[in-house]
Amino acid sequence: MEAMEAGRDIDKILVRPGLDSELRKDVVDLAAELNIPVQQVPVEKIEKMVRGATHQGVVARIALVPFVELEELLVSVQEKGEVPLLIALDQVSDVRNFGAIARTAECMGAHGIIVAPQGAAQINAEAVKISAGALHHLPVARVAHMQDMVYLVQSY
Repeated sequence: MEAMEAGRDIDKILVRPGLDSELRKDVVDLAAELNIPVQQVPVEKIEKMVRGATHQGVVARIALVPFVELEELLVSVQEKGEVPLLIALDQVSDVRNFGAIARTAECMGAHGIIVAPQGAAQINAEAVKISAGALHHLPVARVAHMQDMVYLVQSY
């Protein structure tokens, strides 16, 4: 909760099945508000991730690259006087494909990548490696729904 409230860039929230508590409800509600995907995973996976540390059945994966707000990205492109070239990735779940697309997008002069919180590949070390570092230079915006993104982009 603290990481989300502090504005940390979180890739995904992992929750153990059967966790029915106020904490789970609060985490899931805030994650939905912030467009952060939530996934149920076996408690063994959480145990492996935390390596013996105390947990409450909830783990956050911190993103390797910061996410930007789509509106901020559009404004920054508009301030440059350029026509935005944005790559919208819907349901691209393979990190190698994600990295390769990011690498190509940067080479083509794209201003950013847009992803939805559900069904998107993780931006992990492999994605960054495959992108040849492009993900460190190309802004990534996460939007709640792709159809809403289309309406927003058209308004700029």
